[in-house]
Amino acid sequence: MACQCNQKPTPHKHAKLIKAWADGVEIQYLETESSNIWRDCFPKETHTPLFASSTTKFRIKPKALK
Repeated sequence: MACQCNQKPTPHKHAKLIKAWADGVEIQYLETESSNIWRDCFPKETHTPLFASSTTKFRIKPKALK
């Protein structure tokens, strides 16, 4: 078997969101595909989003329009 030590690891599916969340950015998850309702994730002090879920969709919370 060939050595794979020079290959870069594949980033996690939600790597950018995980980094943003760790930096304090507000994250949302899609409640259900059919409802199209985005819910806020709890603050990182009280809850960790289930980024390992293969079915949950996450996004950075959009800024409110003024």
